[in-house]
Amino acid sequence: SNGLGDKGILYLSKILRDNIAIVDLNLSHNFISVFGARELLNMFKDNRTINYLNLEG
Repeated sequence: SNGLGDKGILYLSKILRDNIAIVDLNLSHNFISVFGARELLNMFKDNRTINYLNLEG
C-alpha cells in the first residue's frame, strides 16, 4: 500500500492511458472505491499494455 486512494488513482489513470512500458500493476491495499475502479476501467479503454492488475484489499 502506498495510500493512493481515489485522487491518486485519478492522476495515475491519466498517466497510464499512454503507457507503453508497464505490464504488471499492483495497486493492492490502496483504499480505492468504486469511483477509483471506474477510472481504472476507463483507462483500459486506451491502455493495451497492462496485462495484470492487482486490486486486492
